[in-house]
Amino acid sequence: MANAQARGGSSSSGGGGFGSSSNGNSGGDSCDSSSGSGTGSVDGGGPKAAPGLNHIHTCALLARTARVTQYHSLPPQQLEGFHAFFCSALDLAYERLPACGPREAATMLWAVARLGLHPGTPWLDAYLAAAAAAGQLARAAPRDAANVLWALARFGHAPRQEALGRLLEAAVGGSGDGGGGGGGARQQDGRRQRQTQQREGDGRRDGQRRPAAAAGGARPCAQALANSAWALATLGLVPPRAWLDAWLSAALAVVDDFTAQGLSNSLWALARLGAAPDQEWLAAACGAAARRLGEGAFKPGEAAMLLHALGRLRAEPPAGLLLAVQAAMLERDGVARLPFADAANALWGLAVLGERPARAWQRACLLRLQSAVRGADAQALSTSLYAMGRLGLRPAPQWWEPVWAALPAVLGEQQAAAAEGAAGAGARGRGGGGSGGGGAAVLSSKSLALHASSAWMAELDAAVAAALPRMQPKEAANAALALAKLPHPPSAALAGGVAALLEGGGRLGRLDELQLRQALELWDARAAAANGPTASEDALAASPSDGDGRPFCGAGARALNGAADNGSSGHSGGSGNSSGSLQPEELQLASS
Repeated sequence: MANAQARGGSSSSGGGGFGSSSNGNSGGDSCDSSSGSGTGSVDGGGPKAAPGLNHIHTCALLARTARVTQYHSLPPQQLEGFHAFFCSALDLAYERLPACGPREAATMLWAVARLGLHPGTPWLDAYLAAAAAAGQLARAAPRDAANVLWALARFGHAPRQEALGRLLEAAVGGSGDGGGGGGGARQQDGRRQRQTQQREGDGRRDGQRRPAAAAGGARPCAQALANSAWALATLGLVPPRAWLDAWLSAALAVVDDFTAQGLSNSLWALARLGAAPDQEWLAAACGAAARRLGEGAFKPGEAAMLLHALGRLRAEPPAGLLLAVQAAMLERDGVARLPFADAANALWGLAVLGERPARAWQRACLLRLQSAVRGADAQALSTSLYAMGRLGLRPAPQWWEPVWAALPAVLGEQQAAAAEGAAGAGARGRGGGGSGGGGAAVLSSKSLALHASSAWMAELDAAVAAALPRMQPKEAANAALALAKLPHPPSAALAGGVAALLEGGGRLGRLDELQLRQALELWDARAAAANGPTASEDALAASPSDGDGRPFCGAGARALNGAADNGSSGHSGGSGNSSGSLQPEELQLASS
């Protein structure tokens, strides 16, 4: 049964390390699990128990071992012995499972996760199936269900619907709508799922203020709620709306009990799951955050994720809270130690919330972004540039030197649109343009990218031109318009690619089409202006029309005519998966 797989890069939950990279937070501390407080034994069928330790001893052995050591912290000479111990522990845990109560069943799985090796999908499926069949999941207390979900998130293992339904119901004290009959969570479908739940949120406000009626008198504690939400978001599993309402109600009742890490993880998870807490709920969460800040409880990474999450949830925090968060991040040079993605996410959060950073924080953040840029990926880099443009920040020319050196290396084809949209930065973003969770902004040429060299712009032009056929229409339109607003003449490949998208037409939305046309017109007007004071009017008068009375001229007309002559059909690839600068953290399944 044992099939341990090394998980060398996994982080321990015991210290509660908080990392807000573009792939999400690391999990917080799991609920304190005690092997001596089980809720009863389970009789009946199941794996046959081997002689030796009973279920209480087995649970205690695993839990205490997990608290003092993890695989990734051992020296190389001890790894082989630890692996053998781990495999034996898996067999023993499965054999003793029938005698366990819900507390022991959850604790053993928590311990296996914390030890730092992956037991393998067959073992996890068998363990959960046995626990569900014996009723241990259905009778679990909220913190036991939270520990199981936390462990599964650490493994990147989405449970089957029956087991998941039981866990969801138990996690909110039995008041959810996730129980056994197919009411479990669905695999997350990116932006569409989030936008749908945001729209549906207005009809569910009253339910957020009713305390959850827990089964058997067991109400979820703050830590259990934080772990449950974090686990679902990490696995990319969207729970039913009724479950989210029950979670919000239960969290509101214990909001003052949340730790700094629990608040950050919970708000991040709500944003990722597409929940729509009302401003009253968010005000209560902000109040709890202010109290934790006053206690000095926030670490820099937790504070960065708090800003990011508040931005994604479109909260309306008091200005004093945002200043306090920045001050907490500056203590002990906290900003200087942030990963690039954390600093970028914090800056993005302030930009979306409309809060100009305090001068000291702004300086520290820009210095950190500059020093860590070589470790950034395209998503985080485009996030930081977008935020700078939206806030109207204009660093000195020397600040850009490492950025221009790093940016071409991290640009992937699907990220070219987001990064270029961010590099163009400012006008519409400053005024609130761009969708709440959507793609790159339509941005002005009068900001960040003015310091780019012509050679660098030519390289980026080529990257965007190559990526256009595989971009989402929205991202292609945003990228083209952003480039058109920069003082850079388009290559024939870029202008032709934009014209080909218009000629293909089928998948373009109305706004996409307008933006692509505007890009061609800007390029044409700039080219015509270079030929003389009256060339622009003459070119427009002589230009061919697209049939709607909107003329094309210059490079745009030539590119469109060339595309038509060559029989181009616009998009040649799939829909792509570009992630867009307004959303620095795309939702991804943890198991993929």
